Amino acid sequence: MNQKIIAIYLFLFFITPRSFSQASSTIDSLKSYKNLELGWKITIPNNYSVNNSTDRAKVTDAAIKKLGAKKDVSNTKFLISFKKNNASAYPSFLSGLQNKNTIGIPINTEADFIKFATVIAKRAAPKLSVEIFKKKIGKSEFYGYQFFNPETNIYQKGLTKIIGKWIFYQTWIFDNPDDQSVLEDAVYNATFN
Repeated sequence: MNQKIIAIYLFLFFITPRSFSQASSTIDSLKSYKNLELGWKITIPNNYSVNNSTDRAKVTDAAIKKLGAKKDVSNTKFLISFKKNNASAYPSFLSGLQNKNTIGIPINTEADFIKFATVIAKRAAPKLSVEIFKKKIGKSEFYGYQFFNPETNIYQKGLTKIIGKWIFYQTWIFDNPDDQSVLEDAVYNATFN
């Protein structure tokens, strides 16, 4: 399988800061995850469970094996990830943070960010058609990407947003419309305070 056909969690491979505390996050009895520093809240869908670090590694490894991608997540700062109960890797969701000053290129404007996202997407999936778009969720505007790999029947979508010095990312991977709908309901109904 071609090593560069598809990305696994597009922004997962960046070096991220270690100063963003895991203690700043909570999960309540209603399965709502809240990151207190970002003011971001997402509800974990029914029949989905939060991945602990071992589960997250299994999901990431299974996805990498199936997709033929390369992995370097040693410096990634994850926020939350979850997957459908009893699923090996898909459908799944992952989110995290990246200090925009640590990626090696300047990102100071919207145009810089669009160029950066396009270059990364094309490197990750050079033979696939990658769509870059804007998506408004509540009062927040995100840049998104999406692509489909017909060889693996896997879809990947993601949203990113610059928040101060941070790049906040969310990625979800699925292989059917029902799971897409469940994951997108969670993502598009998330809130920022």
